[in-house]
Amino acid sequence: MDSLLQPPALLLWDIDHTLVDCSRVTGRAYDRAFRRITGQPLGPAPGIAGATARHIAARALGRNEPRPSDALVQRLLDAVDDEMDRLGESLAAEGHRMPGAARALTALAGSPGIRQTVLTGNTRRSAATKLRAFGLDQHLDLAIGAYGDEAEDRTALLPLARERARRSLGTDCPPARIVVVGDTPRDIAVGRTHGVRAVGVARHAADASELMAVGADAVLHGLADTEAVLLTVGGLLRQRSAERPDT
Repeated sequence: MDSLLQPPALLLWDIDHTLVDCSRVTGRAYDRAFRRITGQPLGPAPGIAGATARHIAARALGRNEPRPSDALVQRLLDAVDDEMDRLGESLAAEGHRMPGAARALTALAGSPGIRQTVLTGNTRRSAATKLRAFGLDQHLDLAIGAYGDEAEDRTALLPLARERARRSLGTDCPPARIVVVGDTPRDIAVGRTHGVRAVGVARHAADASELMAVGADAVLHGLADTEAVLLTVGGLLRQRSAERPDT
């Protein structure tokens, strides 16, 4: 990937079900936090795959208050972070890294010009807690990431990460040099909204079809094939550079 040296490239990873699966512990943290704030059980929350923590919190609280205040939403998010910290030891015991995730991050870290971070529905604190628990934070620059406590709409997160990367790198990463990687249609929507490439990570054949249908530029069947990950990301960056060399 030596040709990717200039301009820099920004690779934005989703966390849940892309890099790790610790859904049981996460669900327990949300339920405990919700009980602490409202005195009631959280109950089922369908249709939240890929949603931001702020969206999930506002939706949950909206069952009792049609328009929960920003302060109440933030109280719930803080409580979730506290519970995630308390349950930290359970993450690795009850969850797991997605197959190949560590190898993929390591291999891409060795690709000149690529800066890796996250664009995640998790809050900043919970994202760091999860990644540390599974030893996946080493090659991710979390300071320039974008997090689910910063906006309800996931598509609003990409400009935040792009601006933080610009400040860190001292130069802009143009859309042709940005790739979003995630497992849900909401991840793909980020790419479509901002004119950047979006790579879907499918766990099942049906997932792959859905991700392609909503506009993924490429779909990986998991991350276990490190060479496929490198070829996919590198190919999309080279393709965009050729199509729009001055963007």
